[in-house]
Amino acid sequence: MSVRKALANPWLKKNPVMSMWLSTANRMAAPVLGQLARKAKHQALSVADDIADETISLQADLLQPPTAKKQAARKR
Repeated sequence: MSVRKALANPWLKKNPVMSMWLSTANRMAAPVLGQLARKAKHQALSVADDIADETISLQADLLQPPTAKKQAARKR
């Protein structure tokens, strides 16, 4: 009898029930993970668009010439 067989770990043997259970769990989780990834990407793009719009409007405001202020009427 070899030493390898005598020290074999029973926890490392293939388990068909566990394999089927994990395959089913992976099949159920895949669509959910895909939806989460799509929503996260959509939110990131939405935030990036908002930041770009705010930056452009801020720069447009800064590039406009200052308006002349009306002088207050003097009291006599």
